[in-house]
Amino acid sequence: MAKHTEGPWDYDAAEEYGTKRGYIYSQKMDAEIENCRIPVARLCETGIGLPASRMNGRLIAAAPDLLAACEAA
Repeated sequence: MAKHTEGPWDYDAAEEYGTKRGYIYSQKMDAEIENCRIPVARLCETGIGLPASRMNGRLIAAAPDLLAACEAA
């Protein structure tokens, strides 16, 4: 199985350059850069609407926990 960025992950929304974006970050901090969260993914709202985009972001952020649950089953 391929390696992935360790969880748990968080979802955070922001607006950049007039576009709403969502970010998935690892809760683990980058050891080399003080107070720097490790980015996992960036999501853009592309016509599906902000509420759906936020739900998708939260679902993606739950991926490490979902993987652990599947492996435990």
